Amino acid sequence: IVTETQLFGVTPPHYLTTWNNGTNLVVEYTDIYLPAGASGYMIVKGIAKGYERANETYNHAYAEASNAGIKDAHLYFEYAIPNANVTINKTLSAFGPFYPGSTIGFAINIQNNGDSVNNLQIQDIRPNSQCIIPGNNYTSNIPPAQLQNNGNYSWTLLGAFNQGQTITINMTGQIQNDPICAAVGSYTNLGNYSYVLGGIAHTGSASLVFNVAPIPYANIDFSKTILQTGSNKGDTISYKITYINNGTTPLSNFVISDFRPTTLNYVTASPLPFNPPIGNSCANGCTLLWYPSGVLGQGDIGEIILTGTIK
Repeated sequence: IVTETQLFGVTPPHYLTTWNNGTNLVVEYTDIYLPAGASGYMIVKGIAKGYERANETYNHAYAEASNAGIKDAHLYFEYAIPNANVTINKTLSAFGPFYPGSTIGFAINIQNNGDSVNNLQIQDIRPNSQCIIPGNNYTSNIPPAQLQNNGNYSWTLLGAFNQGQTITINMTGQIQNDPICAAVGSYTNLGNYSYVLGGIAHTGSASLVFNVAPIPYANIDFSKTILQTGSNKGDTISYKITYINNGTTPLSNFVISDFRPTTLNYVTASPLPFNPPIGNSCANGCTLLWYPSGVLGQGDIGEIILTGTIK
């Protein structure tokens, strides 16, 4: 693209025309008067077009006069359009699971695998939610960030972002300690960059998605059900203990106890208790204990069936 032409050392009038011959752009001055022994020159400035690298090109110049014929000259040169190759990715620098009240960390990593760029702009855009509170703690290998009013960070890299250079930014935030924040669904954190190179604007972005889980809590519900009843001495009595995990987290290492009254002889239980009565050891009442093995997951149900006789 021709941006400027100048003609020096010749006498006006002269006329400028530009046209394309199908292969090349032609800049032509006509009606030039050049006295004997005089010299002149022409300057043409322009910007290379395109987005890819070029190998080589020729620049042709010629002069034609009615009384001097045609003279020409050629200039061979190479050129390349600046070509940066900037990549960006987002990662979590603090790992979940995340709950209301948790601290969460984000990281932006940007690398230049191409030509140097100047005035690189970087921005971190927090999830659009009142549940994510931006923190003031961040570390990076670039100048200090400016915290925007909407909670986003933005940086401007002063000077060049050179080939092979990597920028790493770590920052933290806080999840609002409110159960509703676990019901929002997915949260998205976005990082982007922008710069201008060779008169062309370049942008890129990367995002990560995370979830906030309900705060784990234990909640075992118990019930007792009579399976067989009686009213006379020697009658068999059978009942069932049912326990269920209605909490939000699996449970382990818990204890179940059952108090045996003095009016009821122990016969058996399934599963057996940790401390089954021996002889008359439960004559005056006793407490039977169970230590369920393994994990009782959310919604899992366990049962104990006990049998005795009326004294």
